[in-house]
Amino acid sequence: RPSTHILKREDTRFPGLIKAEAESLAIARAVSLTTIETETVELGGHSCLIVSRFDRIVEADGEVHRIHQEDLCQALGIDPSGARGRAKYEQGTVGPSLKQAAALLDAYSPNPLAELDRLVAVVAYTVAIGNADAHGKNLALLHPDPETISLAPLYDTVPTALWSRLRDEAAMAIGGQVVLADVGIEDIVREAIRWSHPADRARRVATETLEGMAAAIEGGVVPADGRVGELVAARTRALLAGERAGAGETSD
Repeated sequence: RPSTHILKREDTRFPGLIKAEAESLAIARAVSLTTIETETVELGGHSCLIVSRFDRIVEADGEVHRIHQEDLCQALGIDPSGARGRAKYEQGTVGPSLKQAAALLDAYSPNPLAELDRLVAVVAYTVAIGNADAHGKNLALLHPDPETISLAPLYDTVPTALWSRLRDEAAMAIGGQVVLADVGIEDIVREAIRWSHPADRARRVATETLEGMAAAIEGGVVPADGRVGELVAARTRALLAGERAGAGETSD
């Protein structure tokens, strides 16, 4: 029987990471960017996160079916172990990029405009939570049938900006910006233009996503006075004001 959930144990180097990932996914659910359900538990004295699998269908009788999916590295034929494990990150003209993801969606989705809108929303969300680890293994495509694809629900979303020891370079460049904290909403629009996506449409989608995230925090989806809530609220304010995301950034 296929598994239906994944269990993650907290990395002791980064206390609070499990809670931060759970809260980030809660925000993603609030803006319809993931279907993943989460539960935090203590097992053997360790904080753990249980996440539901987005690539499973559970029938009423309990039978479990797999949905075919592949991450961006797999879709592009990139070996993530290459370049001493860094091949999953965009590095100049090498490695997976948002433009390559957009090209796949444009070519094989039955509704490419909607899928590219969703990719814009994913980029805005990634910038707003401060996730510099959104690499080619953390962006996936679903195959509803052998001939079509769609963008998979978000997973492994961690606000790396909360830990100054973690990388500050975006896993994939956004509108030419390589430092995540330096990205502004117009960089997101510039990135979408690289995919031949309409600028006005991209700006609207990015703005609506950021507004939705801010509303989710104000509505109590995550504690507004917690580390994730404060970080994301500050970054969404900065982005919606036309500033770089890092204008509202905090870290450990």
